[in-house]
Amino acid sequence: MTAYAAYCRAARRTSQGPPRAGPAAMSRGLGSVPGLEQALAAQELLFWTFDVRSGVLGLSRRHLPPDPLDPALRAQFVGLFSTADQGTLTRSIMACLRTSSPLDLDLELHYPSGTAHWIQIGGALDPDAPAGQPRLYGMARNVTAHKREQLELAKREAQLQAVLAQDVLGIVLRDLSGQVLLHNPHALRTTPELLAEAPELGSAVGEVLRQLEREVLGTRRAHSSELSLERAGRTARVALTLSPYWQDGDLRGTVTFIQDVTRRRSLELLSTQYARQLEERVVERTLELHRLSDHLRYAAEYDDLTGLLNRGAFLREVQATLDLLSPLPTPEMPDAESDGDVFVLALIDLDRFKWINDRLGQARGDALLTQVAQRLRLTLGSGQLLARLGGDEFAALLRVPSAAQVQGRLDQLQSTLALPFLVGDRDVQISAGLGVVVVEGQQDAGHLLREAGIALTGAKSGRGGSNVVFRPWMREQHLLRLRLRDDLRHAAARGELTVHYQPVLNLGTGATESVEALVRWQHPVHGLIGPGEFISIAEEHGLITDLDLWVLREACRFTRPLIRGGQLRRLSVNFSPLHFDHAGLTEQIEHVLDEEGFPAAALTVEITEGLFMRDHRLADTVLRELLGRGMQVAADDFGTGYSALSYMQNLPLSALKIDRSFVIGTRFPAIVHSIVDMAHTLNVQVVAEGVETEQQLGALRQMRCDYGQGYLFSRPLTPEHLIGWLAAHRAE
Repeated sequence: MTAYAAYCRAARRTSQGPPRAGPAAMSRGLGSVPGLEQALAAQELLFWTFDVRSGVLGLSRRHLPPDPLDPALRAQFVGLFSTADQGTLTRSIMACLRTSSPLDLDLELHYPSGTAHWIQIGGALDPDAPAGQPRLYGMARNVTAHKREQLELAKREAQLQAVLAQDVLGIVLRDLSGQVLLHNPHALRTTPELLAEAPELGSAVGEVLRQLEREVLGTRRAHSSELSLERAGRTARVALTLSPYWQDGDLRGTVTFIQDVTRRRSLELLSTQYARQLEERVVERTLELHRLSDHLRYAAEYDDLTGLLNRGAFLREVQATLDLLSPLPTPEMPDAESDGDVFVLALIDLDRFKWINDRLGQARGDALLTQVAQRLRLTLGSGQLLARLGGDEFAALLRVPSAAQVQGRLDQLQSTLALPFLVGDRDVQISAGLGVVVVEGQQDAGHLLREAGIALTGAKSGRGGSNVVFRPWMREQHLLRLRLRDDLRHAAARGELTVHYQPVLNLGTGATESVEALVRWQHPVHGLIGPGEFISIAEEHGLITDLDLWVLREACRFTRPLIRGGQLRRLSVNFSPLHFDHAGLTEQIEHVLDEEGFPAAALTVEITEGLFMRDHRLADTVLRELLGRGMQVAADDFGTGYSALSYMQNLPLSALKIDRSFVIGTRFPAIVHSIVDMAHTLNVQVVAEGVETEQQLGALRQMRCDYGQGYLFSRPLTPEHLIGWLAAHRAE
């Protein structure tokens, strides 16, 4: 009988199954992956054969020889193994073929249902297979439970080894006789003395260990102690903790946990020393904290630089004062008007402070703010609330004996601030704008401050050193100005801005030699808005530079052909003095001229005389930069800033433009005549603005005034109307 036949007979006896079933029984059994899963789950023994050459796999659970599997089903069965296990199986089969060694593998099957089985595959090479047709045969069984036990044991073993391998605690396990059963490397490195047998221990170490063992075995509870060991010339402190070792409910020995606490004890000693030092410094630190607390309370209420109240404290103090007042007047409770004290909230903003801070430096700017605070204290006297809100903005709550004295008190404040300040080695003169709101009973302090801010905006839009008292209509005006500010940002892009041109005539020849460019805003909602209304908005919100350069570009583009054709000689364009708070305007003007191909010699830059009054050195620098690039410079609205002619004699001006208020004023001849004479003495030409009557024109000619412009000649014209006007004027 062949080996394979004997195997089949033995397998039939092992399976104890019925005689061989037909293919139908096979298909109901192992003819599918679920069938295989069920058979192994039922712990059935499976028999298999594998023809190496043909690759035919036979599998059965009830009979031998097994039925061959369909190749597709075989591929499904093989696919239940992981890729790694498939490789292991292939290598084992090849080794069996080479060496005739038996197969013995534990592999894991992963079913589509999500479950898995570990199976043990045993087999051998059939020695009775025909020559050249090697064949393997064997059995497979479910060993999942056994495998999981093995894996769990291996996991626990690894965990135990990890615990023993840690480098924090030494661990020593002893039996009841003191014999060392187990220890970890850390115990050997830390205390090799404790690993010796009890009789061999040194007296000190042995006594400690024996005493702990007696206590643990007697009480069956853990006990601890410390001992000192000599280590390379230093003393090491070691903490020992002995616990009972139990196994199957019986006390079998002790477990010793060993920890080097040398560093901990050193730190504890240092900590004790530091604690004494800390205790000595507690009083000192407590005093420092008190001082710091006082400083923080001061910082929360007062401005560091000036010592005045800050914004938050000022508002709280103002609110506390307002809460003591009577309610707002009603028809049943009329206002007492001037019968009694009047409270006034004033917002004070220094003019030109940013320029002073930029030009003289922050240190001198801070010194100026400190002097302003001191002067305000002296002026207002005690009992008045005064604060620095931030930057160059101050606020005061004034208590005035009567309403009639309010304006006088405001004028006193501004007069005081207008006096020169000595900052370093320089006299600095400033002015201040005041926004004022009169308190009318119990109100919200923050609301009053906002209303004072609205009034301050009105004060800042006028001449420097102005004060404005808030009126209810200003609130709507303020909102309108904010809306106009937003609209103005996009007015040029939307085509709402236009440039008009007013002719300037030579009073000697009557010829039109130049035009002044004047911007107009055709608002889609509010209609035509004059420059007097929106220029201040542009200056206040940083839009003036872009606006003035846009006007320059449009005017250059329009008048360039007129100048080249001989119809005009010059173009005048106004620039706000605010441009000159920052460097680079001259280069910006020059850039526009280059882009538009406009000759610099044909441009007159008109600058309000406020620039000259603010800083003579800056004015001289700016004028020389412009003149050095071939342009001319005119002082516009001359006289409105109350500048003296003596100030002008050192400035390199090309022309003065006398303000319209002097031309139409009752003292017109005397004032204008003196201006013309002085200007001609300085070799400066004079342009009279606002010429409206033949009588004014005749007087100006008698005074030898050089140029004139005004409604007598022409109002500002659109580009189209200017071309027609020039043609008509030339024909005359």
